[in-house]
Amino acid sequence: MPAPNSTEAQKAAQKLWEKALALAAGELILHENQGRKPPGFWAQLKLKRAAKLLEQVVQLVPNHWNSMWVLGKTVQRLGNEPGAFEWFVKAWDKA
Repeated sequence: MPAPNSTEAQKAAQKLWEKALALAAGELILHENQGRKPPGFWAQLKLKRAAKLLEQVVQLVPNHWNSMWVLGKTVQRLGNEPGAFEWFVKAWDKA
């Protein structure tokens, strides 16, 4: 694993970020899709995978507040409101 914030870490984090966003696309609770039903089995699997990828991004680039915020939205969509709030606070602290 590359050193945090190194050029290699940033490149790896960018790839993980893009994969995570692709997995979470259309599933997160944003303005245009409020009031959605809970995610189904496959959506949960995709969201859990996206969350793991985003956690890796934060390990590689600890100040990547964007990943923390999207991770909060992902955890929120999986039904963990307290966990989502923790990620939103972390993102706020880094922004």
